[in-house]
Amino acid sequence: MEILSVDESRQNDAFTIKEEKIEGKDLVYRAAGALYEVLRSEYMPLYTKKICVICGKGNNGADGLALSFLFKKANVPVKIFLVADEKNLSQEANYYYNLLIHIKAEIFIVNHHSLPEAAKAMEDSDVIVDALLGTGLNREVTGLYKAVIEIINMQQADKISVDISSGLNGDNGQKMGCAVEADLTVVMQQYKYGNILNDADDYTKRKLVRDIQIHGPGKSNVTLLQRQDVLSVLHKQKKNVHKYQNGSILVLGGSKGMEGAMALCAKAALRSGAGLVTIGVKKEGYPRLACLAPTESMVYELEEGVSEVILHKKSAMAIGMGMKKDREDKAILQRVLQQNLPVVLDAGALSIVAENKEILKEKSGILTPHTAELATLLGCETQEVRNDPVAAVKKAAMVYKNVVVLKMNKTLIASPCGKVKIADKGNRGMATAGSGDVLGGIIVACINKTDTLFDAACAGVYLHALAGEYAMQKNGATYMNASDIVSNLSEALKELGQ
Repeated sequence: MEILSVDESRQNDAFTIKEEKIEGKDLVYRAAGALYEVLRSEYMPLYTKKICVICGKGNNGADGLALSFLFKKANVPVKIFLVADEKNLSQEANYYYNLLIHIKAEIFIVNHHSLPEAAKAMEDSDVIVDALLGTGLNREVTGLYKAVIEIINMQQADKISVDISSGLNGDNGQKMGCAVEADLTVVMQQYKYGNILNDADDYTKRKLVRDIQIHGPGKSNVTLLQRQDVLSVLHKQKKNVHKYQNGSILVLGGSKGMEGAMALCAKAALRSGAGLVTIGVKKEGYPRLACLAPTESMVYELEEGVSEVILHKKSAMAIGMGMKKDREDKAILQRVLQQNLPVVLDAGALSIVAENKEILKEKSGILTPHTAELATLLGCETQEVRNDPVAAVKKAAMVYKNVVVLKMNKTLIASPCGKVKIADKGNRGMATAGSGDVLGGIIVACINKTDTLFDAACAGVYLHALAGEYAMQKNGATYMNASDIVSNLSEALKELGQ
C-alpha cells in the first residue's frame, strides 16, 4: 500500500479529475459515499443515532457537507455545523453548502459568538464527524478552530475523523497545538504520512482506508511494510543445514558499563535463527559480558584489536551497541569494515561513521539510527528529522549509499535508490532501553535469511514489531522490557512460517 505526502495526494486528485473528465465535487461525493457506508456499517441502524457533522471551509469540510447531504437524502437525523463564513468556502464546499440550502437543511454557523450554543447542541450526540481541517494543515491551530476541537474532545460521543484527525500535520503527523481525539479515522484511497508518523496514533484509535478510485500518474516509492512483503523475501527454511549455513554472526561494541547492549543483540540474533554468534569486547568489559552473554555464544576479549580468529568464517556483523567513539573504537570499526562482510551499524559506530564517512563501503551495511543519531549523520537538528522523517531517511540512505533504518514510534527503512518502507506496527512498550540493540540482532540474523540488505532490514523491523506485540499481549505495554521482545521472537517467527 502506497503512503503519500500531502502534495502527492493533491496531484493524484488533479490527475484523476483530468483523466476522468470530472470535477472536484465528484471526488468529494465519492469520499462522502465511502464515509456514509462506513458509518452505516459501524452504527446500524443509522436513523436511531444522533449525529453531528463539523465542517470546515476547505475540501475536508466539503466531504462533511456532502456526507450531510447523503444523510438528509436517507432521512438520517443530522446536525450540521459550519465553522466558517459561508462566503469563504472552497469551490467544492460551496457547492454542497448550496445543495443543503436548496433542500432547506438547517446549518449552524459556528463563530466566536455562537460557540457556547454550538457546544450545547453537541452535548447529546452519539457520533461526531470531524471534517474540520483535513490533511492540508501546516500551522498551529489557534482561535476558533482550537476552541471547536476542544469542544469536540469534551464530548462523550464517538468521534470519526475524515482522512486525518483535525489538528495533525498531514505530512508528518505532528500535533499542531491541539487535535481531535478520534475513535476512528476514515482515510481516503491511501495513507498520508500524517496518518502514521509521530503523534498520529495518539489521536486515532483505529484507521480504515477506503478506495474511492483516485489514481495518479505513477507509483509512490514510499509504501507500508506489510506481512506479505516479509513473507516474500524470507528464504524457505531447509532441513539439511548446519549452523554456519544459518549465519555466523560477529557482535562488537560494549564499552564498560554498557555490555548489556551486546548481550541483548547476541540473544536476539540467536533467537532469530542465527547458527552461531561470537561477541568481541574490550578487556575492561570482558568479565561482565562473560556473565551476561547467552550460553550458546562465544565471548572473546579484544586484546590488540580484532584478530583473524574472531573474523574467521563470519557471514555478517553487528557493531556499535554500547560502543563509545574513542580512538580504540574507531580503530576496531575501521578494521572490521575492511572485511567484505555485510554489517549492521548502531549507536557508537554511527557516531564514528558520521565523522569518518570514507570508512564505510557502498552497499555494504545497514545503519540503524534513532532521530538524534540520524540528525548527527546528516548534520542537522533533531527537530528537522521529526518534521520530515521520510525526506531525512531518504537523504541519509543516498548520502551514505547504504540502507538506513530510522527508529521512531513507526520505523522507516530506506534504500540508497530512494525506496522507503514504513512499519505501522509495534507499540509504546517497545520504547525501552535495549529495544534498539534487540532490533540490531534481529536484522543481522535476517541478512542470512534474505537476498538483499534492504530485505533483511524490512524483515528484521517487522519481526521486531511483531515480537513486541506478542510481548505486550503477555506483559502489558507499561511493564514489558527489551528481553520480553527477545523471548517472543519465537512466536513471531512461527507466525511467519520460520
